Amino acid sequence: MFLEEQIYGIKQIHLIRTPFLDTFFKSVALFDEEPLILYAAIGIIYGINRAFGVRFLLLLLINSLVNDTLKNFFQSPRPTFYDPTLSVFSSLGGYGFPSGGAQKAILTLGMLVGFQNRRFTWVSGGLFFLLLSFSRIYLGAHFFTDVFAGWIVGLFLVLAATQASKIEFWLSQFKPNLMLAGLSLLPIMTLFFETRVHTQILGFMASGIGIGLILSKNSYAPSLKKGIAAIILSGTFDFIIFYNTEGNLFLFLIFAYGLFVTFGLERLFRVKSLFVTNEIKV
Repeated sequence: MFLEEQIYGIKQIHLIRTPFLDTFFKSVALFDEEPLILYAAIGIIYGINRAFGVRFLLLLLINSLVNDTLKNFFQSPRPTFYDPTLSVFSSLGGYGFPSGGAQKAILTLGMLVGFQNRRFTWVSGGLFFLLLSFSRIYLGAHFFTDVFAGWIVGLFLVLAATQASKIEFWLSQFKPNLMLAGLSLLPIMTLFFETRVHTQILGFMASGIGIGLILSKNSYAPSLKKGIAAIILSGTFDFIIFYNTEGNLFLFLIFAYGLFVTFGLERLFRVKSLFVTNEIKV
């Protein structure tokens, strides 16, 4: 689509705008925010299935890194750059191509269906995919081509995720101490070779998550109670980080957050007296 045609298409969609729909799609767009969808992955790890939750969490980090890299490579403006009246939000920053929300939408659908290929999963995952994708255009955050490209990138990542067991087997060939050393160097390498703050955040978080996975013993059974508690506790930690967003302390807290999610919570839930009911065997 040409630029003018896409802008015209967004304006045609805006003909159905109402205060209710504005609020509704703004709410849907919250799932494009990293904290919220990360909480969902954390809840899955401790509430439903650890292996699937960990894969989903790591794939979300990879997805974010890929999207950040592609956006900075193409540096394609959002629709509001050409016509500020298209924005339903007060302000939108950053580049638009490809759409990170569209990537998350198809990635989430693919992962859910891959985990449980059932009608309910297809319907709920498909609805999430359609609403989140459409919200990116309705809110004026992306062009149609941004969303389409996001689908392609997200689908590629889903296909890559089907090889997760092979990747995990390959990684298991390395000694734990060697992997710990490599993951410990990741934050330092990120600081030296990467100037983008968002990429530094991903590097520090990935390091903490990876180290936590190596140290954890997986000695708990997922349960609804643990899943809810994990979301609340990780959200509380995230709230603390929100008020310490400057300097190296912020990046250290990001690392600690990743370590807490995969190791700290696992250690906490090993205290059986705290969570003794509603166990789900997986």
